[in-house]
Amino acid sequence: MILDQYYTPPQVAFYVANAVDFAKVETCIDPACGGGSLLRAVQAKKPHISIYGIDIDSSAITALRTKHPNWTLSVGNFLDRRSRASTRVLSSMNTCDLVVANPPFSMRGVDWRSSTLNATSRKCSPAMAHILTAADILAPRIAIVALVPESLMHSHLDAEPLSMLAKSYRIQIVKKWKDSTFRGTRASTLLVTFERDSRKPQITPREYPLQPDLSCAVVRGGLPIHKAGRNRPRNGLPLIHSTALSGLPGNLQSLPVVRPIVRGVIQGNAILMPRVGLPPRRMPFPVTFKNPVQLSDCVISILLPPNQGDKIITRINKAWPLMQSLYAGTGAKYTTVRKISDALSSLGIHSSVLPGSFLEASSQAKKNNRSLFVR
Repeated sequence: MILDQYYTPPQVAFYVANAVDFAKVETCIDPACGGGSLLRAVQAKKPHISIYGIDIDSSAITALRTKHPNWTLSVGNFLDRRSRASTRVLSSMNTCDLVVANPPFSMRGVDWRSSTLNATSRKCSPAMAHILTAADILAPRIAIVALVPESLMHSHLDAEPLSMLAKSYRIQIVKKWKDSTFRGTRASTLLVTFERDSRKPQITPREYPLQPDLSCAVVRGGLPIHKAGRNRPRNGLPLIHSTALSGLPGNLQSLPVVRPIVRGVIQGNAILMPRVGLPPRRMPFPVTFKNPVQLSDCVISILLPPNQGDKIITRINKAWPLMQSLYAGTGAKYTTVRKISDALSSLGIHSSVLPGSFLEASSQAKKNNRSLFVR
């Protein structure tokens, strides 16, 4: 396992140190302190604060000990239970008020990291693993302030851990930096605070009813575009990829024909959205497919029932900025079926997320003498 190492620029560390009220902060720890810029910014904010730091890089800790002899520092892997047990920093801390962190955004050769919170193990990103471990092991009295990849706040992988943290912390995005914030990487970065605060986030009144009164279905395409070229029979289905969305329905006859797969075959009236890439500035016009089409895995479809389609279109169109906000990511912007489904629910639209193709679900619904679109 190789961790990425992109140290925090001083101008970014300044924002971290000013993200919370330091009136009651007496102790601060950075569990992946690296070059120490976050801790220096904190000490500049409150000179007499007790500073603690851990890093897996022994040379980084040696350099910090020379520059800051009053800090309590240890070499250790914060994510490893055995390493934590032998870390002097953790054994010498009586209490923890504030955690500041710029955790590794990635681990080469590792796509996810298992971590725990309240004795529950879960898969999550490397950055989220540091935050969960900080919440579980350090249990700061005031806050965790972290620089994280933008994807942490939007990905399916970190959705459950975020939900768990929200039960104990008030989570707020303080600032966003676009790519090139850290030298050597192009990751979009967020400054996020996890505050132990009795205040509740303001709840915005909903224009639409809490109980959904409309229904639709959401289908994600299933055919990877890199496999489409190998799979072109004479009598197949037109392939709808994200690059073709702006030309529909006029370009339907010129689209490549592919052998359909189980997931992502649709028919009927639909709003098509790119799964990957920037969303359109305005809601796409609904397209009616009289015959089945195959969606690529970069396209998501909102299928509209005949009797409620106009009302659903009106609501989505009116709230299109909400739909645009669903696209995020450290690299390429993307959205997910779950995020679209949750957004539709906030508009009073119940959405059935279909596991297979629309045709398959329709066939099963007919067998059960039930309508696919039900309230």
